[in-house]
Amino acid sequence: MKAKFNLCIVSFFTVCLVVCPVIGQVSLTPDTVITFLKTTTPPNIDGVLDPIWENVTEFAIDHSVVLNPDKRDPTDENDYSGSFRAMWDDDFFYTFFNIVDDTLFRDDINDKIFRDDCIELYFDGNNSKESTYDGIDDWQIQISYDDPLTSFHIGSKSPNTDLDISDFANHAILINDEGWTLEIAIIWGMLNIGPVDNQKIGVEYDYDDDDDGGVNEHKIKAFADSTDDTWKNASVMGTAILSGELVATAVEDQNYSYPEILELRQNFPNPFNPTTEIVYSVPRKDLVTLDVYNLLGEKVANLINNQIENAGYHKVQFNGAQLNSGIYLYKIQTGSNVLTKKMMLLK
Repeated sequence: MKAKFNLCIVSFFTVCLVVCPVIGQVSLTPDTVITFLKTTTPPNIDGVLDPIWENVTEFAIDHSVVLNPDKRDPTDENDYSGSFRAMWDDDFFYTFFNIVDDTLFRDDINDKIFRDDCIELYFDGNNSKESTYDGIDDWQIQISYDDPLTSFHIGSKSPNTDLDISDFANHAILINDEGWTLEIAIIWGMLNIGPVDNQKIGVEYDYDDDDDGGVNEHKIKAFADSTDDTWKNASVMGTAILSGELVATAVEDQNYSYPEILELRQNFPNPFNPTTEIVYSVPRKDLVTLDVYNLLGEKVANLINNQIENAGYHKVQFNGAQLNSGIYLYKIQTGSNVLTKKMMLLK
């Protein structure tokens, strides 16, 4: 399966909505300025809504744009809907889409996935509000429900350049009985965005709908722009603030709990060159050791040396600049519990 990312340069939005935990979805207008909270606990990128996401505001993708009225069934206006959540840290932008769609189509012979059921995510790193893409930090990403890897391009008119998704993002797609979910972590550096607290960026979240093949007949957008010009016009995007306020974690009165078992997650990015991040969790305060080995069983790095760690989620950076390309093993141990995973250094 292959997924399609088209990164196009664009811009973004403005009123201020402080993001705190809410029940239900929040609907947006073009003037709404939303807030993305910062996280110290990265989500597990698997398409499943982790507990950390439950404390992040869910925004509706609910403003309708009819693209091909002759194709649209007027009796079936509500056959699909969408929502998103987002948060960030110094390295990644995280977002989680939930799409309800009773019919999924992927049949465009020219590989233009926006003509089928497709998520579109837009960025304008400096919130320029310009009427064109600036070719620097404006991006469009398109992702189909059936495509794990994608093509990638900068600017609305530039040719596509195929890239391995692991170079710029980690994502997971899950198809369910109601539709599908997308969870993605995008490396800020690939977007030419150096995030700082209270920085404003432009964003837009779209979903294209195709119920019977051919071209898409309908689209929904998070911000209430009545046109479908976001792919070329940065000024119609919304505005988001990268807040320094932290997403709450392990809050007792919201039924958050510490992990029940020792967990070692897959490093990200993977393959990597030369740095990668390893996330692990411990169920209780314990002594932790984390080492890296080559395939000969020789220890090449000690990341954590019998260190006391509190219960919860933790992360550590590994730098393989002094190592040769190849497969390495990283092993965590707490008491008699040992977990090992593979990672690939590709220079």
